[in-house]
Amino acid sequence: MKYYQIIALSLFTFLLNAFTINEIKEWKVIDDYKISFETKKASGSFETFTGEIFFDEHNLLESKCHLSIEVASIKTGNFLKNRQSLQSFF
Repeated sequence: MKYYQIIALSLFTFLLNAFTINEIKEWKVIDDYKISFETKKASGSFETFTGEIFFDEHNLLESKCHLSIEVASIKTGNFLKNRQSLQSFF
């Protein structure tokens, strides 16, 4: 009889763990950050952007990131490069 109780308890525990709901954690990108870049001709950062991060540590394939960068917020340290980088040929 005790053998069947152990098997039933093991099966119940397995089923309980198999059907747990995994919560995807959501983060918002805050204003204290900047996105930096560096190329052969220029380097700098974008200072205005928004984003969300969805992270599921148990299922990485379901994790994702959405990011939107305001190109006009580019800062290279040189106003001529800032202006030139907003042109269509850049």
